[in-house]
Formats: sequence, C-alpha cells, structure tokens
Amino acid sequence: MNYITIKAQKFMKIKIPEPFHCHGNNKTFFNKLVQFILYQYDTYCKELDLFTKKKAPFFIGFNGSVASGKSFFARQFYDHLKNNCELKTDIISTDNFIMPNKNLKKKKIMHRKGFPESYNIGALMSALQSLKNHKSVKLPVYDQSISDISTKTHRVPSGLDIIIIEGINILQVGGVVKGQRKGLLISDYLDYSIYIDAQERYLKDWFYRRLVKKKSKWKKARIKKNLTRKNSKEFRKWAMDIWGNINKVNLDNYILPFKERADLILFKAHNHSIKEMAIRI
Repeated sequence: MNYITIKAQKFMKIKIPEPFHCHGNNKTFFNKLVQFILYQYDTYCKELDLFTKKKAPFFIGFNGSVASGKSFFARQFYDHLKNNCELKTDIISTDNFIMPNKNLKKKKIMHRKGFPESYNIGALMSALQSLKNHKSVKLPVYDQSISDISTKTHRVPSGLDIIIIEGINILQVGGVVKGQRKGLLISDYLDYSIYIDAQERYLKDWFYRRLVKKKSKWKKARIKKNLTRKNSKEFRKWAMDIWGNINKVNLDNYILPFKERADLILFKAHNHSIKEMAIRI
C-alpha cells in the first residue's frame, strides 16, 4: 500500500471541510482528527445517497497492539460524537467475542487466550452483518475484573449513524482468523480503519504501568491475592512474562503484519502524543 506520511503539526494546518454533523473548535489534534474522520463519513453518506435512501451505519475500526491505547482512543472518539455531534453512535469491542473461559478450557486453549482461535469470529461477523442490515443486536460483555465473559449483555440498536469497532484482530486476513462468513473478513465491514502504532518498548512500558494500576485496584477490592502479594520485582517478572509469551507473539504474528491494511496509521510518542500520521492513498 502507498501512504503519505505527515507530521502532526502539518496536519493541523490542513483545511478540511467542516462536518455538518458536529460543531466545535479544531485547535487540538484530536478534534482535528475527528473532523478528518467525519469528512470520510460525509463522503460515505453522499455516495450512499446516489443509490439508496437507506442509511447503513458507517463502521470505523481502531486497531493496534495490546496497551497501544486503541480502546481509550475509540472511547474518546465515541464520547466526542455522543456529546458534540448530531449523530447516533455506539461502540463495540472485539473482546466481547472472546470465548468464555469454560469453553477455552474445554478446547484446551486457555493458554492461547487473546490469540485468533480464542475468539468467536463467526458470532462477531454475524453481528456486524445484522447491523449493516439495519437490525439491532444483543452482544455478550467481557468483564475485565473477572477476565471472563459476564452474564451481562449489551444491546446495539438499529438505525445508528456510526459504529465504532475496536480490537486487536480487526485487520487480520484469511488463514489467520477462523469463523469467516462466506469468505469475508472483519475488515470487509469497516468503512474506515485506524491503526495506533508505537515502538514495542513503549508498549511494554504502558502495559506494565497499566497492570500496576490494576494491582492497586485488586488490592483495594481484595481480589487476585496471588498477584497482589507479589513484591515489585516478582510482579514485574510476571507482567513481562505475559508480554513476552502472549502479547509480543500476538503483535508479531497477528497484528503488526496487517498494519498497512489500515486507512490511517497514527504514530505515538512515549507520552502518548501523536507525532505523525500516514494516510493511505
């Protein structure tokens, strides 16, 4: 794929048509980026108007490594649309389609949790197809506090304008993801995709810091005592083992190879700021 790479400062100076759905200033990089993505949405709507009066939702995908900040970025984007735009939107995480732990244990792939084979891709793609066909869907919910699918469900209504999808596996191609429907890929449903990129040393550091915060919460909640009792050195070793045996393998084999299938790549610095971006042409 061919990309045009520009610095964040230059991007801020580019004039982008104001989206008719949203109002607000574009003085921050994030607001400018929202304006650019909604420009893609406006173009999508105009093309759709040429052929039909039905308004299929616009799917925006956020992809990247564990700890890259894709979930935070997707949630931030969702909150902006909800609070500042005249658009109906919802957000879906592919984590909600990880198989329940009991199923993973039955299949003897608990040690592969987070890898492609641990997801119910067929159910995810059926949900995306239903949403594209103007139908509401009821989704399972993954609970981070118990590291398992909970008893809760999330209903995504029909008639939405934009649906945000975030996950580590949304750009994977054939031969990697099982459960494909009629040869389709998850990315075939995406109208615009964004990859959050960062150096691995940054990702490892962010991952460890996130677990340290979780450790404090676990300690207050008096759960996961086998982890909260570890001293700093033991806890760091445990965290880095997870990174090396799971997250790095996932990144190297199932995430990073498909980075250049994204429409937009955002390159993050260690302080989480966007230093430059690559736009596919």
